[in-house]
Amino acid sequence: MEKKIAQLRNHFIVCGMGLVGSNVVRGLELSGQSFVIVDVEHKHLEEYVAAHPNSLYVMGDATDDEILLAAGIKHAKGVFAVAHEDNQNLVISLSAKQLNPAVRVVARCHQLKNFAKIRSAGADEIVSPDYSGGRRLLSAMVRPHAAGFVDDVMRGEGDLRLEEILVPPTLHGQPLKVLYRDNRDSMVVALKHAGGMLFNPPPEHVLQKGDVLIAMATQEGRSQLAGLIE
Repeated sequence: MEKKIAQLRNHFIVCGMGLVGSNVVRGLELSGQSFVIVDVEHKHLEEYVAAHPNSLYVMGDATDDEILLAAGIKHAKGVFAVAHEDNQNLVISLSAKQLNPAVRVVARCHQLKNFAKIRSAGADEIVSPDYSGGRRLLSAMVRPHAAGFVDDVMRGEGDLRLEEILVPPTLHGQPLKVLYRDNRDSMVVALKHAGGMLFNPPPEHVLQKGDVLIAMATQEGRSQLAGLIE
């Protein structure tokens, strides 16, 4: 187990295997991402590993630097701080950033009053399941079809998914339409650049190195996009 984790690069670390953490792990599995689970509760790990015997995990407290190091924090791409308590997620965020300043940290937060504290500890993104759940309930009532479509896309369980694509140096100065060449299975719905977010960018928009494309694509479309970018 330790050797396998040590060989990982650009993987994710999920700190906490409660209801939220379990759903995060399921999403990582569906998207084919490499990850390591960390939980102090033996029961949580035992139940998951029994159903997924090839899973990589570390049993211990994710607020402990040694546990994060054992989970490969030095080479990780991202950390999900989804422990049950806000103070735990604050410490996990702080520790993760100290051990690997380049790692992206997404933290769970119950109390809105703790957002600023967790942000100052180093979390790049903070999510409140209670707040998000309330907004989703509202959408299900007043925009049921739109909400259902977005849910299907975000879950990635069907053929259609949202993808983030970092514009490489090779596409710098090229028009966006080069990515539409013989590709009818994907559509760039937005573009994040230094000046902000551009919705529905025109085909003539000139790409810049470091821009982030947000594209909706089928599995075939994702493959075609990858080929055009390469």
